Amino acid sequence: SGGCPSPVDEVEMRVRSSLRRAFPYLVILSFLYWLNYYFTSPIASTKSLIDLAQPIQLNCTITPVIPSSHDSITCTVDDLAPLSCLKSDQEVYFPFSFLKKHLDVSGKIKDGHFEWHTSYAKMRLPEKTYNSSGLFGHFATYSVETRERVKCINPITGVPMSTQWNVIPYYYPIQIAQYGLEHYSRLLSQGNESRSVVVGVDSKEWRGAPGSMDETSERVFFVDEEGKSTVNFSTKDDISNPGVYVSLSSDSDLATVSFSFKSHSPNSSFSILLTVKEGNQLILLHYVPRDDDRCVWSEDSKKMVDNQITFFYSLPFQTGEWMEITRDVLVDAARALSTVKEKGRTKKEGNVILRPGDITIHSLSFRGHFTILQQIIQSRSENEKAFIHAADWFVANQDSSGGWPVGVERKVADGRLSLPSGWYSAMGQGHALSLLSRAYGRKREERYLKAAEGALKPFAKMASEGGVRNMFFTHPWFEEYPTTPGTFVLNGFMYSLIGLHDYAQLEKTSPPPPSSFSSSFSTASSLFQEGLTSLRALLPLYDTGSGSMYDLRHVALNTPPNLARWDYHAVHVYLLKWLVAITGDGGLDQAGRCAFVILVMSCFWVVEVVPLPVIALLPLVALPLLSVLSVKTVAASYLNVGEDAFLIQDTNIMMMGSMFLALAVEESNLHKRIALRLMTFVGAKPHMLMAGFMIITSFISLWISDTATAALMCPIAMALLESVMAHRQRHYKDTDGDGMHRVESVITGVTIPCDDMGRPLDTSLLSQRDRGICKCIMLIVAHASLIGGTGTINSTGPNLIFRSTIQQFYPGENTGVSYFSWMIFAIPPMVLYMFASWFIVQLQFLGFSHIVSIFKKGSEEERKEEEYVKKTVQLTYDNLGPMTWAEKWTLGFFVALVSLWMTSDPKVIPGWVDLFPRNMVTDSCAGILITFLFFAFPRECPDFFFLREDRDRPSIRRSGLLTWEAVRRKFSWSVILLLGAGIAISASVKESGLSRIFVCWLMDRFHGMPHFLIQILLSIIVVVATEFSTNTATGSVFIPIAFSMAEELRVHPLFFSIPAAIGPSFSFMLPMATPPNAIVYETKTMTMWEMASCGILLNIACITITVLNMNSWTWFVFNMGEYPEYAMRHNNTLPCS
Repeated sequence: SGGCPSPVDEVEMRVRSSLRRAFPYLVILSFLYWLNYYFTSPIASTKSLIDLAQPIQLNCTITPVIPSSHDSITCTVDDLAPLSCLKSDQEVYFPFSFLKKHLDVSGKIKDGHFEWHTSYAKMRLPEKTYNSSGLFGHFATYSVETRERVKCINPITGVPMSTQWNVIPYYYPIQIAQYGLEHYSRLLSQGNESRSVVVGVDSKEWRGAPGSMDETSERVFFVDEEGKSTVNFSTKDDISNPGVYVSLSSDSDLATVSFSFKSHSPNSSFSILLTVKEGNQLILLHYVPRDDDRCVWSEDSKKMVDNQITFFYSLPFQTGEWMEITRDVLVDAARALSTVKEKGRTKKEGNVILRPGDITIHSLSFRGHFTILQQIIQSRSENEKAFIHAADWFVANQDSSGGWPVGVERKVADGRLSLPSGWYSAMGQGHALSLLSRAYGRKREERYLKAAEGALKPFAKMASEGGVRNMFFTHPWFEEYPTTPGTFVLNGFMYSLIGLHDYAQLEKTSPPPPSSFSSSFSTASSLFQEGLTSLRALLPLYDTGSGSMYDLRHVALNTPPNLARWDYHAVHVYLLKWLVAITGDGGLDQAGRCAFVILVMSCFWVVEVVPLPVIALLPLVALPLLSVLSVKTVAASYLNVGEDAFLIQDTNIMMMGSMFLALAVEESNLHKRIALRLMTFVGAKPHMLMAGFMIITSFISLWISDTATAALMCPIAMALLESVMAHRQRHYKDTDGDGMHRVESVITGVTIPCDDMGRPLDTSLLSQRDRGICKCIMLIVAHASLIGGTGTINSTGPNLIFRSTIQQFYPGENTGVSYFSWMIFAIPPMVLYMFASWFIVQLQFLGFSHIVSIFKKGSEEERKEEEYVKKTVQLTYDNLGPMTWAEKWTLGFFVALVSLWMTSDPKVIPGWVDLFPRNMVTDSCAGILITFLFFAFPRECPDFFFLREDRDRPSIRRSGLLTWEAVRRKFSWSVILLLGAGIAISASVKESGLSRIFVCWLMDRFHGMPHFLIQILLSIIVVVATEFSTNTATGSVFIPIAFSMAEELRVHPLFFSIPAAIGPSFSFMLPMATPPNAIVYETKTMTMWEMASCGILLNIACITITVLNMNSWTWFVFNMGEYPEYAMRHNNTLPCS
């Protein structure tokens, strides 16, 4: 608004201008300073800082950009324990060990520099098709045996033992199953390594160290009863005795040793000698007949003899029985070295991982009394043996309840819940099903089927009864940690579904399994479908918009949400895609990607990370890259070029025509003349002024966008308030001798009062009633801009998206919706919306007494005030002068365009579009034709030859009613981009199946409700959503959902879609909800609370009016009592069942 610029304002403007000019130079200077600093920073001064910041001493040269001087400082983050940090100038340096855990990042020092990674989880993609007897995901890349939580591979059972929750190693079913599935997947992808060597066949290979043999012993080589060559020997069984040994291959890739033996003495043992190439470290692994809980240990790892460290593995074998031993020496050496404790190393940092080629095996030695087959196989891997060992463990260790109990207590949710020893895990049960199913497929042994059949029992039992089942409201959930109340861990649940699917698929294998298992296959299939239904319903609860939840503990325990680490988030994405490959349900894939795009764009729109029009371009990249829609389809949305010959979408062209019309009206000042002329008729009383602004603003908003309307009307309202309220401000300075200080408004060009501080309107100097009047009028401008947009189909983004969507759902059909029919049903409720706004703002800011005073005769003072206001309005109008040539012709074209739109296809009678072939001409043609005339028709009276008095002078070129320079300066291309993005999102919601998923979710919640009540709830959801997102974004999501919902319920397609289209215009509460609110809020005449409190009352009123209108007048206009034939011909929605 205009006013008297104060000296303070001028100084502030000059300072800001200077800063803007100086900013690029400051950036350049800062960059040059940084370069100089980087290349001159001394290495020596940084080393001590690195040493202090890192818990481990590093023997490498590092040259980071760190100041030479620093001080120690104590830091606290979120009230956690204090940390030791470093401070230099204005920078504070945190230990990376803290950042790594707190921010879920990773990093390492490599080649003299530090590499920081925001995520250490690789995002993998499963195969597009899944074979339940094939590879298990990407488990072939797993290495369960090298995890820091795995203590060893038990020499007897051949499966891993865990120390995850207990220092004493125990069997953890999930780890064992993963170990078996890892080696099964490697078996399929790599096979059992054919490259191997056999040693010990030649008797000369068996040697004894001098003095190691008993005086009475001998080495006897013979063929046993099965025809196998064996060697029998006896040595001293003392562990220090070298015994009898066989030299093994020095090929470093052959790290797996397999052999069979029979022990004849209780203290017999064997050992493997190897060298770790890094550091040339000798390792001696003793496998002793001791039942030790430690699994692997060292008597004194710090004491080396001849650069050799000795470790012990527990191997409690039975005397007199043949045993087959397979040891991956690479893993055994790594697990042994991981037991060595070094000060300053965490468990994870102390975990040693050796890779193929890192060791050389020298010999295998025996002591005591042994019989050994003369066939010691040395190979690269024994995947099949490891796989079968794991499957056999599950067969041997299943209890009577069908589960595999975990033998340690488990604390869950930061100790709030506890699982006593003996609990089952749905993830463990599911993994076991996947493993046992594959074991049966490979071996065809019925014992694997029986174990898998029994594994189904815990899925049917509630967690409180010792099972793995919990309920999330009405949805069953299979718990990885079956606590009461449940925590609902996502990844374990999805793994359990995959296991159920794998077992159910065995019924389809050839040859078929025994018929006695048919019922268990059906049970597994039912459990799988039951879980899949729960996943579809509850998956949105895990979506954070930027990641996912690990579980839902915050629901049951009222704790902070447990966000998944990035590696678990990657697992969630992988498992969802895996389930899509199983079910073929694109709803868990394509719809998820569509929802991701919508969530990202909504977040970007709310916080405006970049300008809104730039965000509106994201669908052009995101939707094609995520395979939701082709780039051709998305690009067509921005100008609505339909690919179907019978489908002409011209929504954005319609919007362009409206925007050109708005520009022409603004350029000619026609809007000011119409507004002020109406004000001269409505009267000068406050409630009449408000009614006048409501009527004229809504009228303008019928034809042009709400944003453009607010931008046009807000300055007029402010200028009028300045004129009317200036003489009521306190401390007024009379400089003209007539009681008023005057200044010319920069908005209207009209001479208006101004206070002595240079500000045209200071509401703090007004009485409470006058402040209320100012708030009422400005809010009415915002409300009317939005309300007027509901009256025509092309005046606002959601209405145009409705127009586009109904064309997509029912191409080429006569749906009964046209420009004219929309006005018929929409104008009556629009008038009621206007009255509701007019009444509510006065009730809110002026009180009920003001409403009552409307019907009373005013006092003498009030009549004088009204006379002053009337004269002010009349003076402002008179200053416009007579109607110009440009205004007359702009008004003429305006009326012509509106008439063309209304008569194009009025439905009740033939329209002018019927003069042309079907679908050849639409409303957009009229808009572009009038736009062309705006540019072609002169702004001033034409300089025709026969009208000149001096016919010898040259002609004068006249500019058009609308010039391209004005379009270049004022045309809001951002609106076109935003509308295009909305249409693209609307199409993606429909095509991806997201609308169907959401509809089914709503139908599950609204089951059995009357359609009338569903309509109310949908209207509330839409109105609430539009307060936090743009009306275009809200409409683009909910309008296709509304059409799909109507098809699902077999009600008229317009019954839900019209409220979904009109609802986004009811964003009355927050300044950021819509541009008209923001424009009015920037006038500083009201607070955000005042806008919100008034807006929520108006929201309630408008929802009520809409629902009543839909079930009365609109019901009659569109004959909603019958399900139309066009909807039957084009049912786009799959049934939820």
